[in-house]
Amino acid sequence: DVQNEDSNYEEHFWEERAIETQETLGFVTTKTIPNNFEIERFTVTAGMRHFIDGASVVPTYTQQPLALTAELTVSLNEGETTAITKEVLVVTSRDVPETQQITRVNELFAEMTTLYPEAKAGQAAAWAKRWQLADVVIEGDDEA
Repeated sequence: DVQNEDSNYEEHFWEERAIETQETLGFVTTKTIPNNFEIERFTVTAGMRHFIDGASVVPTYTQQPLALTAELTVSLNEGETTAITKEVLVVTSRDVPETQQITRVNELFAEMTTLYPEAKAGQAAAWAKRWQLADVVIEGDDEA
């Protein structure tokens, strides 16, 4: 939920529409609150799924107002490592009607053919290729 730190202290800007889980997937659907500024209200659905070492897992979900948490458990011996990945997709009523948002997030997850490490590498390569076409050279301290 969004709250301002400098004004409207007690005002919240989202109302909960739905919280749902489907085995490996969790969804939170919210809608912007009514306003006096003639700003169109819109609905947002965020869907999430989790992986441990690349394998899809069913977390323990806990619902709270305007929130859904996922608890994952993994056992490791000393010196062992693991990779935990959380993927999130977000759709809005500007593109997908509210009644179809959870279905659309399910479809988008099903269409995904790569996991995060591969997607990240693909994006890095695509941006490197794009920057080769640019006239701009950015120099400086990478740490800055």
